[in-house]
Amino acid sequence: MLKLWKHKIGWVFASLMLSLVIYQFTWMSNPDIRLVLKGDESSLYRFVVGHLMDNAGGIYTNLREDSDKIEHTATGHQMLSESTGLMMLYAVKQNRKDLFAQQYVFLNNHLMDRSGLRWVVDKANNKAVTTNATIDDLLVVRSLLLAADLWKQSEYAKKADQIANGLWKNAQSDALLADFYNWSPAQKADTVTASYLDLFTLKMLSMRSQQWAAIYTSSKQLSDYAALDNGLYYKTFDLKSRTWKAQTEFNSIDFLYSALHRAEDQIHVTATVNFIKSQWTLNKKLANAYSVAGKEVSQDESPAVYALAFRLLKQVNQEPELAEGLYQRMLQLSVQDPASPYFGGFVDLNTNEAYSFDHLQALLAESERNNYP
Repeated sequence: MLKLWKHKIGWVFASLMLSLVIYQFTWMSNPDIRLVLKGDESSLYRFVVGHLMDNAGGIYTNLREDSDKIEHTATGHQMLSESTGLMMLYAVKQNRKDLFAQQYVFLNNHLMDRSGLRWVVDKANNKAVTTNATIDDLLVVRSLLLAADLWKQSEYAKKADQIANGLWKNAQSDALLADFYNWSPAQKADTVTASYLDLFTLKMLSMRSQQWAAIYTSSKQLSDYAALDNGLYYKTFDLKSRTWKAQTEFNSIDFLYSALHRAEDQIHVTATVNFIKSQWTLNKKLANAYSVAGKEVSQDESPAVYALAFRLLKQVNQEPELAEGLYQRMLQLSVQDPASPYFGGFVDLNTNEAYSFDHLQALLAESERNNYP
């Protein structure tokens, strides 16, 4: 599994030299927003609700609570705005108003600040960071706008606009959105990560307000420049030098997310589809990382990689047999024993580690598989 993806988990924040300001906050649990399992949910969904979900609705980064703390990296039972955004998107895809309402309460109680959306919260130490993650903000905005349209809830649209306005005000840099901003003290990143270029959401925002048009256009152009001929994508653009940072390996989640964002904006991603197909044909697997020549750098596999590859193929409606093969390989990485308390989860039974990103991407893949002919 990819153990540290704050995508993540730690990508941009692992290199963050910014000193984060922290302050006391009160942890609130809302007993009135409780999920009721209906009996027909998948084993994967039951695992997430039963083992990774806090009583307040947050999603634990790791099943284990005793993980070593790593600065600027989410571990253990810390909870990410990313996880909330992914679960909100899943709730929309499943038309589950109860799940979305629960996540919305958590968003307001624990992630929202007057100045931005915190990228992580940790109830254990009663402290909160004052830094966002741009990709997670956009994911939450997307989910809120889709929910507002689906259920005719204007409150969700107003919340989306609030978060988006904070991004527009604080994260802009030459018509692009920096990877993060800190609101106390006011600082922002000097990088843009290619997989943070959520073109679908930026286009939604540009249709709501003309002020987003330039950011959408610039982001689309930058995404074009990130794309390599072999289907991989550069990862990090330096806003000061206006160049892509050199790299010798390409994280699969990074380039698959970049391709998915482009496909959602109706941009052809044939090269990435061909890369997935060639790797599957050659090795019957997708690795966690590759060299620029397309050679495996890591022998490890990740449920999230298979989920994202599946979602990409579904989005472009290509290679249905390959998509199903990838989906089935993802399932094979889960606990198969129905008698296990971890049945359906992606748990390393030797260490009892299980990561939220794997499970939430797999839930989205499951939902999209079930909703496609």
